[in-house]
Amino acid sequence: MKACKRPLSALLLAAVFWNAPSSKGQEQTRPKHFALKAAPLPECKSFLIAEFGTGYRLSQRAIRTADTLFLDDTIPSVISQSLAPDRRFYSSADFGWMVNVSRRSAVGASLFAGFPGTGVRVALKPRYRHWFGSTTSLDLSPGIFLHVQDDLFLHKFPSFLGEVGLNFSNRLALTGRVEVLRHIPGVSLTQKEETAVLFYGGVRLGSLGALWPQPNSLENKAALLSILGTAVPSAIGGAYALVCRGSGSCALDEHWPIVVVAAGSGILFGPSLGYFYGGRPGRGLGGIGVRLAIAGGAAAVAGIIWSGSSAEEEDCGLFGPCFPFIPPASILILAAGGVMVVAHSIYDIVQVKETVQKHNRSRQEKALTVAPAYFAQHGAPGLKLQARF
Repeated sequence: MKACKRPLSALLLAAVFWNAPSSKGQEQTRPKHFALKAAPLPECKSFLIAEFGTGYRLSQRAIRTADTLFLDDTIPSVISQSLAPDRRFYSSADFGWMVNVSRRSAVGASLFAGFPGTGVRVALKPRYRHWFGSTTSLDLSPGIFLHVQDDLFLHKFPSFLGEVGLNFSNRLALTGRVEVLRHIPGVSLTQKEETAVLFYGGVRLGSLGALWPQPNSLENKAALLSILGTAVPSAIGGAYALVCRGSGSCALDEHWPIVVVAAGSGILFGPSLGYFYGGRPGRGLGGIGVRLAIAGGAAAVAGIIWSGSSAEEEDCGLFGPCFPFIPPASILILAAGGVMVVAHSIYDIVQVKETVQKHNRSRQEKALTVAPAYFAQHGAPGLKLQARF
């Protein structure tokens, strides 16, 4: 009787196993934690936002220039009213991250940078995306301007914007945007505050991940993410500094925090994105900690030296008129710290592919597998448990 039960129990166990979904099939349907190319569930849980667009102003009137000018800083003199130059085209970029909360909905946020031809506008935009299919979606994104620099008016905080976009195949989108700008026309402080409502229509290139050739392995994707996460914000900060300094449209000593935040976020945090994506968050956080320690230490030492100098007594800013009089030792320490941070960023980018490869190899080596097998001594099929350490 016992001899009959063994083959029967083994046969039933094998039948259950063969009718259950395979572990390989489960791996194929498991969503990615992060993807460069936007997609709904179940393909990925979250995805990158990296978009570039251009728009055309639909409003008939531009913002007025000043009708009052100060002479000798005391006597206001009235001049004729005029309209601002009619620059209608508007370039923009969005960088952010979204999480799929269901098969039809995703939420997230992005940092918006706009270039209307007369200055720079930076805004934070919460985003909602409704998926109509695997590639077509509708974006809704209200936002608040964090910084507005314009030759035509003085910005008054807060100002707002809202944008709607219809995405096709994750590569191209039709967009509409409205901006509500609180401002004082021109440079005169005697003018009353006004509110301008500007409407734009345009197109934008879809997620950068959809336009970029997709890497065929996890480690290559991790390396690409580290490169893009470092290069894109750094390029934006550098371009802003060059435009600001070269054109004279803004005072760099007043707007240097924008350059530092943009370029600094890329250099400090960008190289670690690949480690987060590749399953090594501890390694990524460690790299961020090292770079922050180097930058903070250099800034602290340079500040201590600078605090005793005569240049500190003047309110000139970091890039102001007394910049040449900053103690040479402070400049050398800041430069050395910057070189070390950049060098460590490059090192992390170079190492990310190999680190992710080793991590994946170790996970494959330490595995527990169950496979069907035939046991000749019992004359029946069954299951074989294999463990690798």
